[in-house]
Amino acid sequence: MTGLITSGHIANAAWFALCWLFFIAVVGSILLARWRERERQDAEETERVMKSLLTDTTHVHEMDGWS
Repeated sequence: MTGLITSGHIANAAWFALCWLFFIAVVGSILLARWRERERQDAEETERVMKSLLTDTTHVHEMDGWS
């Protein structure tokens, strides 16, 4: 064993790095798509809840303090 870095070592390291980058890109894009879908669903739910919380136009709350 000479301890020198050969072109085979460099090629193996480059191939290993390329595989990891591909893996990170694929898994990352899948996770990002799932996160965006969850965010979209949360925004829709928030919008639905906010629409259900419209102001009271009956003015019944004005009589709350009266006995």
